[in-house]
Amino acid sequence: MRDVLQRIDAVSALGIVLVSLTAEEAVVAIPVEGNRNDKNTFFAGSLYSAMVLAGWCLTMKLCAGLQGSWEAVIKDCRISFTRPAGSDCRAVARLERAPEERGEGRLAVFVTVEAIDARNRRCALFHGEYRGFRR
Repeated sequence: MRDVLQRIDAVSALGIVLVSLTAEEAVVAIPVEGNRNDKNTFFAGSLYSAMVLAGWCLTMKLCAGLQGSWEAVIKDCRISFTRPAGSDCRAVARLERAPEERGEGRLAVFVTVEAIDARNRRCALFHGEYRGFRR
């Protein structure tokens, strides 16, 4: 997975690092340094990018366990920013419910991602629907 992440420009530009990845959870870290807004807190777009990526990593991990070669894309999402984040954060993705088969070679994956600051407080909550598809 790390080699795939190296090919995504935003990962290095934003300083995102994959911390851990299992079939149950994906965790990415993102530094506040280089991602600040005009209020000296996290730029929402940077935090959003880390959350989308955490969900994508979890979806790719699930697809890797399937037969054949798979890809994953985000289909839909909603996000709520619950508090300003002034420190490094981590985005923790977990399955919201079991993946659903959508016909031959397609999979719907529903993910919840929390952005958590250095004081272990939730800064944002993301619900995403990803699609896995056979190449």
